Amino acid sequence: MIALGLIGLVLPIMPTIPFLLAGVALLGRDHPVVRPFIERLDRWRKSI
Repeated sequence: MIALGLIGLVLPIMPTIPFLLAGVALLGRDHPVVRPFIERLDRWRKSI
């Protein structure tokens, strides 16, 4: 799913966001690749 999302960044025909979100959902919040992005998102939410 994440690979399809990354391909969608290059190809304007494919939707990008749904594939990236589905890939992150499949990996989970505790995956080492996803964890830094989730922490950054949490800090951003607290600053608003």
